[in-house]
Amino acid sequence: AGAPLRYKVREKGALDPQETAAWREKHAPTLDEIPRRGIMHRDRKPSNILFDGYDQPVIADFGIAKRVGEESAQLTQLTVGLSPGTPAYMSPEQRHFDEVDYRSDLYTMAVIWHELLTAQLPSATYTPHHLPKAVRQWLNKALALNPDDRYRSAKEMAAALQTAVSSPSNS
Repeated sequence: AGAPLRYKVREKGALDPQETAAWREKHAPTLDEIPRRGIMHRDRKPSNILFDGYDQPVIADFGIAKRVGEESAQLTQLTVGLSPGTPAYMSPEQRHFDEVDYRSDLYTMAVIWHELLTAQLPSATYTPHHLPKAVRQWLNKALALNPDDRYRSAKEMAAALQTAVSSPSNS
C-alpha cells in the first residue's frame, strides 16, 4: 500500500465538503467491509488508512482489532490502565471502557472526516462555522456521544454527507 491518509490531510489541508463527500461515497464500501466481517478495528486514524495504486483505501494496523463477540464486546484495560487505541480518535465509549461495537469505529471515522473538512480534530471549543449548516449537522450526528444517535453504517454516513453537501440551504 502507498501513502497514508495522514499525508493527504497534511498536503491539502481542509478539503472542500463536496470533495470530501465524493471521496467518502467512493470509499464507503471498503470502509464498511471490516464491520461487515464482524471486526472492530479500534484504532482507525489517518495514519492507518493507506492507499493502493488505484487510490483505494486499505485499512492497516489490526494490532488491537477484535472480533465482535469474542470474550465480550468490552475493551480490556492494558497493564498501564489505558484503553487500547489513539485517544484523539477514540469514541466516548472506548475512552470510558464501556461496551463497544461497530459504532465506535464509525465515530472514529467521523473524527477523521471532521479532520478532513476542517484540518483539525473536533473539540468542545471549536465549531466549524465555515462549513455549511447541513454539513455541521451531519458532523453533529456522526460525532454524537450516544452510539444510538449515530449513523448505522459507513454507507449511511456517506449518503447523508452527500445529501448535506447537495442541500440547497447550505448557508
